[in-house]
Order: sequence, then structure tokens, then C-alpha cells
Amino acid sequence: MLPEEPVAPDAAPRPAGGRAREDVQLLRRIAAGDQHALDRLFVRHGSVVLGVLVRLLGERARAEAVLEDTFVEAWRRSHEYDDGLLTPLSWLLRISRTLAIAARPDIRSGRHEVTPSRREAPGASQGSPQSHRVVETLAALPAEQRECIELAFFGGLTHSQIAERLQVPGQQVRHTLLSGMNALRSALAQPDAS
Repeated sequence: MLPEEPVAPDAAPRPAGGRAREDVQLLRRIAAGDQHALDRLFVRHGSVVLGVLVRLLGERARAEAVLEDTFVEAWRRSHEYDDGLLTPLSWLLRISRTLAIAARPDIRSGRHEVTPSRREAPGASQGSPQSHRVVETLAALPAEQRECIELAFFGGLTHSQIAERLQVPGQQVRHTLLSGMNALRSALAQPDAS
């Protein structure tokens, strides 16, 4: 399992929907050595992960290399996956973000500039319905929550770096991130209206 900060009880993952349950089964099959399950997981989530990586790294070629590393790492560490902590997509995004941050010293140090007002979403240019939905949901969040999420996820900043950049107390950043992530999770758990 991946180390992570303690999560408040109300932030625990909700029961997975049908698609997430299928992804959990794919990860179990991957842990058992099923290459076809890895291929299927890649088909399901590769474009979303790539879109996030393009935004984090700023160039498609580097993003594609980290995307490949992400799925290699998922193959190697699939036995560590715990469906009580993260959905499979969240787990893949965490792996990809960690690899992207490791690849960029400017992100690791917090010197990377993020453009929170940018509305072009990860994967949006590929036309992924899930990507469009994430972007719309993120755009609908209050500005404070959206900015904290973008700085943490796309900017690779820690809570303390965000607090310093926004000149607010660290506890406020933690609360804002938790509220924003819970709002995103709730909104994305709703059936798609389209």
C-alpha cells in the first residue's frame, strides 16, 4: 500500500460504482499476472492519466514516457493496491503524479508555476467524456477549493507550500482540500446526465 497522510473518517472512499468495481477486479487479475487485464486497465484509463501528465509535465513526449512508467509500476505494485483507500483510477493518478514530480525538479521544489485559471483539462483534447466531466466539476467548485486542488495535484505542492504561496494557515489548506475533494467525489459519483 502507498503511504499517505491520515484521512478524516468522512473522507474515506465511498463504495465503488460498477466501473470502479470492474477496475478493482482488473487490478486483482494484474496482481495474478494477467497481461490482458493490464491492457484493459490501460484502455480504460490511459487517456485520462496521459492528460494529467501532459498538464503536469508540459510536453506530450515526456508525458507519454511517464505514462508507460505508470503502467509498468502499476503492474509491479498491483499486489499493494487496497480498494479501501483509493479507487483504481485514483491509485493510477497517484502513481503517475509521483513519477511526474520525481521527473521535474522544479515541481519537487515548489517553484513550478501553475496556471489555475486554465480551463483546458487533462485529456479534454482527446474528447474523453470522463475528462470533460472532471473539468466541468472542477470548474464548478468554489475558487478557493479549485485553486488548492490544482496547486496540490497539478502543481505538486505540499500543504505547507500551498499555505505559504496563498498566505493562509496550513490547517485552512487541509480543510479546503478535503472539502474540495469531497465535493468532487460526490459530484463525480452522480450518474452522468448526458
